[in-house]
Amino acid sequence: MLVADFDGTITRQDSNALLVEVFGGQYNQEIERLYIAGQMGTREAMAKHFANLHLTEQQYIDFILREIEIDPGFPEFCRNAQKYGLPLAVVSGGYVNAIEAVFRREGLPLPAVHANRLVFTPQGIRNEFYHEEPDCAMDFGPCGNCKAEHVRRYKQEYGHVVFIGDGLTDRCGARWADTVFAKGRLAAYCEENDLPYTKFEDFAELNQLFFGRVSDEYSC
Repeated sequence: MLVADFDGTITRQDSNALLVEVFGGQYNQEIERLYIAGQMGTREAMAKHFANLHLTEQQYIDFILREIEIDPGFPEFCRNAQKYGLPLAVVSGGYVNAIEAVFRREGLPLPAVHANRLVFTPQGIRNEFYHEEPDCAMDFGPCGNCKAEHVRRYKQEYGHVVFIGDGLTDRCGARWADTVFAKGRLAAYCEENDLPYTKFEDFAELNQLFFGRVSDEYSC
């Protein structure tokens, strides 16, 4: 079972960080400062960020489609996963609104997606978190979508889970996965905590690292 993060892993940019940078103001900058300093949890920061952004759902989707690029090697990764019969799930601390829009734009089959959702109303933007009752003791506070819970469930169903990620909230998923491919802050975390992982830069490299190995196993 393949489980991949979305923002900064499947995509080249973090859609949420970029959105806040473009549409946010001084209030959002203060939220980000508190979050980076560990004085505000992930879930609280995301809720406050989006409550302070003023844009319509169409403006949001247009921004995502215009600004967010996927890793050029990801479509081949999807084809390889299908070729070898390996199910793929996207598990994200971001939003299904963006994930579905990007997959549609790229003409890629939509895999299982576990992510939060943005609800646009005349009164503003509201977060619908995947897990509404967080139970998390991690130092960065509860997320809206617990990646560890998804990995544990997929381990029960499939036996072996490969986790692919790059960021802060990916640490929880990586701790429970059988095989970890990491870059960015997740790779640094794995190094600091002696968590076994394979470093990668992009999906072109990951296609060789992972599916080269799978191909060898199938040819034996």
